[in-house]
Amino acid sequence: MSESVICEICGREFKNNIGLVSHINKSEKLSSKEYYNLYLKKDNEEFCCECGKLCNFINIKEGYRDFCSLQCSTKSKKTREKIENTNLERHGEKHYFQTELGKEKIKDIIKDKYGVDNVAKNDDIKEKIKETCKIKYGVDHPLKNDKIKERGKKTNLERYGVEVSTQNKDVLEKRKNNIIKKYGGPAPVYDPKVKEKMEKTNILRYGVKNYSNSIIERKKRYKIIVNNEIKKYVKPMFNSEDYTIASENYKWKCKKCGNIFESNLSNSKIPRCNKCFPNIYGTSYSEQQVSMFIESFYSGEIIRNDRKILKDINKELDIYIPDKNLAIEFDGLHWHSEFYGKDSKYHLEKTLECEKQNIKLIHIFEDEWIEKRNIIKSIIKNKMGYIFNKIPSCKCEIKKLDNNKASKFLNNNHIQGHIPGKYYGLFYNDELVQACGIGKPRFNNKYDWELLRVCAKLETVVNGGLSKLLNYIMKEYLGSYITYSDIRYEDGLEYLDFGFECKEKTNPDYFYIKERRPVRYSRNKFQKHKLEKILENYNSELSEYENMLNNNYYRIWDCGNNVYIRK
Repeated sequence: MSESVICEICGREFKNNIGLVSHINKSEKLSSKEYYNLYLKKDNEEFCCECGKLCNFINIKEGYRDFCSLQCSTKSKKTREKIENTNLERHGEKHYFQTELGKEKIKDIIKDKYGVDNVAKNDDIKEKIKETCKIKYGVDHPLKNDKIKERGKKTNLERYGVEVSTQNKDVLEKRKNNIIKKYGGPAPVYDPKVKEKMEKTNILRYGVKNYSNSIIERKKRYKIIVNNEIKKYVKPMFNSEDYTIASENYKWKCKKCGNIFESNLSNSKIPRCNKCFPNIYGTSYSEQQVSMFIESFYSGEIIRNDRKILKDINKELDIYIPDKNLAIEFDGLHWHSEFYGKDSKYHLEKTLECEKQNIKLIHIFEDEWIEKRNIIKSIIKNKMGYIFNKIPSCKCEIKKLDNNKASKFLNNNHIQGHIPGKYYGLFYNDELVQACGIGKPRFNNKYDWELLRVCAKLETVVNGGLSKLLNYIMKEYLGSYITYSDIRYEDGLEYLDFGFECKEKTNPDYFYIKERRPVRYSRNKFQKHKLEKILENYNSELSEYENMLNNNYYRIWDCGNNVYIRK
C-alpha cells in the first residue's frame, strides 16, 4: 500500500501523489513543477550532473532528470559505474558484451544480417568501405591518404614530440603499465582467461593449443627455410613436422662437404658447417695494413689477435695497444655479418667489455678503410695522441659556411660525411680548420636543435675549437639541444663540458651487404614497401629481412649511439 502524502501549503493529507497534484492544480493554482520548486526541490537539482545545463522536470514524485540529454548520461562516470555494477552482479563482467553470452549474441545478430560472424569479413561491406574511402580520401584506406598521414604526424609531434606515438618512451611505458594492470603481465597471454581462450580457439581451428605447433604453421616456416638463401649452403635433415622454433637445434647437411652437423636459426642466421666455414681467428690483409700503419709512427708494444683481454666473453681483439688503452677491431663486412653468426650484440658486447677494463675499442668497417682511409688514419692518430698540428682557437675566426664549402669539408674530414644543415667554421689564416653543424632534430622533436656534425681538418687539433663554436652557436640558436655520438668511434664525453647529459644508448642499428661486395647499404633504402621495385625476387608474404636473404643480402650491425641532451 502506498504511503499518504501531505500538502506543504495547507497540511491536507492525500492517499497518493495523484490526489496531491489535483489539489495543488485546482485549489492552490500551482503547476506540479511550481509546487516542487517551492517546497520539495534540493539545491541545484534542476541542473545536469555532467554539463550543468537545465534538465527536464519529470513529476512531483521524481523531480528533475539527472541529465539534460542521453549524451551526457552516456558520458557520466556515475552512469557507467551503475551499468558496470549491474552487469557484474548479473553476468560477472563489467560489460555485457564481454560475456560469452553477449559475444555469441552479437555474432548471431551479425550472422543473421551479413552471413559472417564479423562485419569486416563481409565482402560487400569491405568493398563498400573501400568505395567510401575512395570518394572521401581518394584511396581505399584513410591511412594511405597523405594529408591524413601528415595530420597524424603533426598531432603526434604536438602531443608526444615524435611522428609516431610509439616512438615516445612515455607512451610505451603507459601502454606497458596498462597491459600489466589489465592482464597481470607484459602481454595479454599472461591472463589465464585470455590464454585459455587462445588455446580453445587454436584447438578449434588447428587441433593444437599453440598455433606455432600446428601443421599449417610448421609447413609455412619450413617452406621459408628450404626456399631462401639457406638452401644454397645446407640441406635440412628434418621435415616440417619436426620443426618447432628457431632456437632449437636441428640436423643439417653441408652441401659443400657432406658433413652433418647441428645448428639453430636464432636471429635468422644461416646454419654454418664448421669444417667449411670455421671460426676465423687469422688476419686479413686490410687488418695487417692498419697494423702496419700504426707501426709506421708508433714504436711501442702492439699486440695482435689477443684473446686474453676478452677471455670472459671468448672474443678476440684484432689490435691492442696497452700503453694507450686503445684497441682496434677491423670488421670485414662479409666475416662480420650475420652470415657468419655475428648478431646484433656482437660488436657492442666487445666494446662494453673493453670499457669495463678502461680500454677504448674502435671499430673500422672494411668499406671505410677502402673509401675513407685518410680519415681513419687521422682518427687513429688522434686517439693515440699523435696529432702534432695544433692550432689555438683564439687565433681563429668564426664564419658561416655556404652549403658547397660545408659539404666539401665534411665529406673530406668526417667519417659519416655531410648532411644538410646550418654550418659554422673556424678559419685560421683564411683556411677552414674546424666545422660544426646544426639543424632541426631528425629523430626526436622534443628538442629545438640537433648538433649534426663536428669535425676538424685531418691530422689537426684546434685547441678550444669545439668550445668556441658551440658557445657561438648556442647564443645564436637558443633552446634545447640533442646530439648523437657513434659508439664505434666516440664516447662523446666532451659534450658534458657544455651542459649536456648522456640520456641513453640507442640499440645497435644494421646495414645490408651483398655477398662479398665491400659496400654497406643503408637499411632505409630497403624498407619493405620499397622492395618490390628493387629486388629481383620479392614475396609480399615474407618480411623485409626474409626477402633480403632470398636476394643474397645480409645484415651487419654497428654499436648504436650515445644520446646527449641539453635542456
